[in-house]
Amino acid sequence: MLNKGALRVRTFICTHAQLLASLYIMMNLRKHDRISVDYPSVFSGGARRGNGVILDLSSDGCRVSSASLVRQGDLLGVLIEVPGYEHSLYITRTIVRWANDHEFGVEFLLMDLPDRQRLDHMVQKAGTAESAQRLAAIKN
Repeated sequence: MLNKGALRVRTFICTHAQLLASLYIMMNLRKHDRISVDYPSVFSGGARRGNGVILDLSSDGCRVSSASLVRQGDLLGVLIEVPGYEHSLYITRTIVRWANDHEFGVEFLLMDLPDRQRLDHMVQKAGTAESAQRLAAIKN
């Protein structure tokens, strides 16, 4: 049988381990890796309209730098100008998941199939290139 002191220590260790595990899970919630980009964009929804720069991009969302004010929960359409592509990438509906002074993050909710396929291809291609660069840096 454990005395009260030993029980407190055991409870603390268990709680501490659970907390660390929870923090690790929270820090790795992203479903898809994001790639660093610098793509001009235009967004609009309701009374909100603005220009921005996509700073990172994944198959399910992106981070935008913009002087325009948006709020968490805003629904926006986003047009992304991608270098090397004839047509811009259009995400029909996004939702702002977080926003601060000059940046915000959106989750992609709806886009046409051709845009979805182009986005997935872009992210996969860029992710493969980033992995190759990391591997080359490790070898050197």
